[in-house]
Amino acid sequence: MNDEEKNAPETNNLGPPLISSLSLDSIRYLGLTTTDAICELIDNSLDASAENINVQIFAHTGGISITVEDDGEGIEPERVAEVLSFGGRVDRNRQKSIGRFGWGLPSAACCQAPRTEIFSKVQGGEWYTSYIDLNELSKMKQARLPIAEKKAPPRDLPLKLRERSSGTVVWLRDCDSLDYTDLNRLMGEVVSWVGETYRKYINAGKTIRVGNIAVVKSDPLMLLPGCWMQDQAGQGRIFQTIPPIVVEDVIDPVTGKPAEVEVKIAVLDWEHVWKQPNADEIRSKLGINIEEQGFYLMRHDRQIGRAQSFWLYTKHNDFNYFRGEISFPPVLDDYFGVQTNKSRFSLDRSLRDQLNESMKGVFGAIRKSYKDFIKQTEAKAAAPGMSKSEEAAAKGESLLKKSRFPIDPAQLAAVRAEQAKEKEQLVSKVKADTALTPEQKTREIQRIQNMFQFVRPFRRAIEASESSDFYVLRPKGDQTTVVINMNHPFYRKVYEKAVTSGMDSQLDLILFALAKAEYIAYDNEKYVKFYEIQKKEWSTILSVYLEEFQEDESET
Repeated sequence: MNDEEKNAPETNNLGPPLISSLSLDSIRYLGLTTTDAICELIDNSLDASAENINVQIFAHTGGISITVEDDGEGIEPERVAEVLSFGGRVDRNRQKSIGRFGWGLPSAACCQAPRTEIFSKVQGGEWYTSYIDLNELSKMKQARLPIAEKKAPPRDLPLKLRERSSGTVVWLRDCDSLDYTDLNRLMGEVVSWVGETYRKYINAGKTIRVGNIAVVKSDPLMLLPGCWMQDQAGQGRIFQTIPPIVVEDVIDPVTGKPAEVEVKIAVLDWEHVWKQPNADEIRSKLGINIEEQGFYLMRHDRQIGRAQSFWLYTKHNDFNYFRGEISFPPVLDDYFGVQTNKSRFSLDRSLRDQLNESMKGVFGAIRKSYKDFIKQTEAKAAAPGMSKSEEAAAKGESLLKKSRFPIDPAQLAAVRAEQAKEKEQLVSKVKADTALTPEQKTREIQRIQNMFQFVRPFRRAIEASESSDFYVLRPKGDQTTVVINMNHPFYRKVYEKAVTSGMDSQLDLILFALAKAEYIAYDNEKYVKFYEIQKKEWSTILSVYLEEFQEDESET
């Protein structure tokens, strides 16, 4: 007898085989991330009718462990070991279950940890346990799991639901394939992922905790009431109603009718976001960008895919506020190419064609609606009042060298009269606004008065100019209007996109800086000529570069 045979575990208490078709080495690399693995275990808890699910990630005996516990129906003692094997599953109502293949628990276990223990009890029963130990299994000629034995979870595990009458605990011990080694970062990622993945279940009253954090539903479409960030980002809205896609040749066993694919086309409240003082922060947190726009795929109210185009449209900055949701029942798994790892899927071509047909004209309408909003926003920016960039230039003026541009006294008097009139108009508008309380009116009037206490060296304007320059200076008194030329490619390919992403004020300041530098040197004839020539050179070179610039396919 060799050493391996001597050290092999006893075989008289062995239950079902772990798997028949894959080697132990290969099952460690099935592609599940830590968040994927945790979600597979949460799926099992929901299938067991759990109302409360608790995830813990913690240091234990020198390593990092993960537990997922629930107060669901539990598993019969004779089935406890079986659910650890690939393809083993509890006979629940499969028509309404999230799981399908019986791979969730064993794949989550094997991908993340060398040893996983499960403890479960049914109503009125005792705790029973079994485990997967990959080191033990590697010493067996045929990898078989130990049969369940009566044993409660260890007292030193940080469990929250010990007093429940039924439920299950899965313990991933000494995890060696974590997404992050920093526990705080890992927990933050899990909280974010779980809140989005199970938003429909949380909205229906299920409680999921990660550590001491009660997970809040996070709806990318901002349609569910009370979802994360809705107080700052506003309520999303259905942009256009799409009739369900009916798959006539597949009967949904839940309804007894042909299965349906439901589609929601929504947009985030772009007007509300733009009005917020921390709009850039909101856009960053919500992922209002090319990467996060797209369709979110829901299988039995559980998200399995996010921010996908599915070749139904081409991603572009004009669609940063677009969010779609495609929902389908498990009976249509084959049409969505759902695999054992539910985060892997592929859309059936015939179904994609039907979806394309049902959404004809939708994305053109979204683009037009958003473009119209941007034009209105730009028009408001040119209206009375001071933009952020103009205010920054006004506050910084006293810290810089004086401009040498000659000031006409008559023009200066005219500028002052215009500013006084503008200030009066803004104050009158505030006073007449019935939506504001007296306190709000007082604060807004004070803000306007503060705004006009600075010398205002630059104003921004967006116009179609006959000049070939990408920006044009229009001085008057001690104030210069910096005109962004709509006829130059700079506006179409740079500035318009900056407005979309909220970066226009930063571009304004670059143009204001160029104008300021020109005016500081205005008493030197050579510099005046230099700027006149260079501005045309810059504009020509920039025009050529921008016309030759080819955007990535995902951005066109």
